[in-house]
Amino acid sequence: AIARTSLTRPEEAAAWDAMTFVAGALALFVTGLIAAAAFVMGARRQLRELGLVGAVGGERRHVLAVVLFGGTTLGLVGSIVGALLGIAAAYAVHPLLDDLVNHAVGLVEISLVAVIGAVAMGTGAATLAALAPARSAAKVGTVDALAGRSGEPRPPGRLAWGGLLLIVGGGLLTALGVQTDQDIPQAGGPIAILS
Repeated sequence: AIARTSLTRPEEAAAWDAMTFVAGALALFVTGLIAAAAFVMGARRQLRELGLVGAVGGERRHVLAVVLFGGTTLGLVGSIVGALLGIAAAYAVHPLLDDLVNHAVGLVEISLVAVIGAVAMGTGAATLAALAPARSAAKVGTVDALAGRSGEPRPPGRLAWGGLLLIVGGGLLTALGVQTDQDIPQAGGPIAILS
């Protein structure tokens, strides 16, 4: 919205919206990858504690719920803190905008729907990032978890072929997005390549 107020032509505003969408989608995806790696390490660190859940009679679904709820909680807290920091940054930068864009910008408008949507999206992304580590932690037997053994790793064969298909498909999707000037393929292509 800040950049849109400084753009006079509708084409420039539309191009800025498209770039913002692609950058936001990529940033959310990369953040999700980093969060997934963090949740994998967290689940491995608390493997013995998760084994205790099984030792006191908990089932695999309880272990899955513990890891998944941890991801949801971290996502919710992180999203709320991020939204509050974003609102504070908007008010902090606002007095400097008039000089930056060479005209009066107006008041800061915070959309409650956008803030709630950002918090919901961040919470959902963190929950999804915790899903795979939660499922793999739930597969570890109680005795192995208490001993700190995380189980056998998956063979790389199918995973490598899937990665190759994602790279080729992402490249084709990116090319399609650039040729047709559509936002969804332009964002989806790099996301598939990064996967």
